[in-house]
Amino acid sequence: MYSAKQSNLFNKPDADVKVESSDGVQFALHKRNLSIYTGRFPLKDSTVESDVVKLDESSGRLELLFQFVYPPGVPSLRDADMDFRDFMKFALVAEKYVVYIAMTAC
Repeated sequence: MYSAKQSNLFNKPDADVKVESSDGVQFALHKRNLSIYTGRFPLKDSTVESDVVKLDESSGRLELLFQFVYPPGVPSLRDADMDFRDFMKFALVAEKYVVYIAMTAC
């Protein structure tokens, strides 16, 4: 039986949506936050299995992205341990899911 790892930062007990990264980490989130702070989530072409939305991005990128949709929001990208290539990949993820504040920060 498959058992996904849970995100330590995004494991909300009252969550109403679960998202799983490409490396098997699940994030328990709130649809309201996603609908307010993103313009395109979840994607219509994402895979949904057993009420879990499976995404193509790694847990590291998603964890940073989801920090932009929860208070206090706007984490410091300077403090994130990313080289330029990782930063550009993160910027593409922010654009893909239309996370407005993350797009502005990039």
